[in-house]
Amino acid sequence: MIKYPEIRFKSSWLLIGAIRHDIAPAYEKHDELYKLDNEYISKVLDTYEKAWRPYEEKIIHGMCDILGLEFRQNVIDIYAAPFYHAFSDPMVIATKFDPDRAVEVIAHELLHRLLTDNTSVDWKHNFTKDRQELFGTEHSFGTLVHIPVHAVLRALFDDKLEEPKRTIRDIAETKNHQDYRLAWDYVQKNGYTKIIRQLRESYEKA
Repeated sequence: MIKYPEIRFKSSWLLIGAIRHDIAPAYEKHDELYKLDNEYISKVLDTYEKAWRPYEEKIIHGMCDILGLEFRQNVIDIYAAPFYHAFSDPMVIATKFDPDRAVEVIAHELLHRLLTDNTSVDWKHNFTKDRQELFGTEHSFGTLVHIPVHAVLRALFDDKLEEPKRTIRDIAETKNHQDYRLAWDYVQKNGYTKIIRQLRESYEKA
């Protein structure tokens, strides 16, 4: 029986303190500094969690089902901070998102985690080599890692959630980020079902 991770939304004063001390001074966006307040960040996290919970089961169960993978970790903490967009390990997303858009960003970052830290393959496995064998060596690293993420997002949004508007929005929101745009171009050209089939086969062989 597949075990699904618990998702926790957490405010970290240590993280915010590090950003305030080491990162914020490098920015000229002084109007962003108030967002380093822990109370503000906790309120943002509350709005993200409220938007996320109704979708949580469909998204997490859906991505595991689509890929035939299981998360290695049983608890995944999500933090929020200004100045950033998002990254998956540790999982941090920006405070700038509309809560509904945050649902898509969280799904994106959870997919990165599932694809690289699951019970089927050692977490130290050379995933870059696998992706190059599947999708070609001509892509940048950023494009290469987002081809599988975007393929599964398409399956999640269109098929599992039956909300293709989320796919359309994700493509629009990321069009100015070259690696993301090229990854979406690849998915659109080659087909998300074919890419997912290739991914499942690669994990079975690993």
